[in-house]
Amino acid sequence: EITLEANPGTVDEKKLRAYREIGINRLSFGIQSFHQNELEFLGRIHNSEQAINSVRAAQDVGFDNINIDLIFSLPKQSLKNWEDTLEKGVALKTQHISAYSLIVEPNTPLHRMVESKQVTPSPTEQDAEMYELTMKFLQEHGFIHYEVSNYARVGFESKHNSNYWNHTNYLGFGPSAHSFWANRRWWNVKSLQLYIERIANESLP
Repeated sequence: EITLEANPGTVDEKKLRAYREIGINRLSFGIQSFHQNELEFLGRIHNSEQAINSVRAAQDVGFDNINIDLIFSLPKQSLKNWEDTLEKGVALKTQHISAYSLIVEPNTPLHRMVESKQVTPSPTEQDAEMYELTMKFLQEHGFIHYEVSNYARVGFESKHNSNYWNHTNYLGFGPSAHSFWANRRWWNVKSLQLYIERIANESLP
């Protein structure tokens, strides 16, 4: 299983065909939401139409193992909007959906906005309600809930997500990517420029 993280709106048919040719056999699209105000809050550069078109383009060139990432418990996000996002996600007929609850990480722009009271996080009760809706909705639409935030159609559980807990080897490529091999864990530098420089100098990033 070789998964490529892809951003909607930045891929086209030519790139997608090239990914297939070099051996990528699974795509993961960071869609997050199908509502423009939520996408803008998250700083995403794509819109709903671009997200849908990107997934369909991948399917058209032969990808048959596709994940989409979705996020719930966004500030001011309604249960109705989240259900609408789930409906649009299921309609894309992908094999896998990762549905994450928004986490306010320390030292991030969102954390600073929460501290300055520019943003109010969703109440815990609503977060729980959205999680329960997610589990029920996706299971009703043929997805197996096989890991905390991951849902797959039969046979399409992510090998990485499943094997991670068993200390099985995996390799990550690209800035910030994590790897685990022979009981040794490491991760790459965050800077894209530094990553490229180290690769060019034939040193590990």
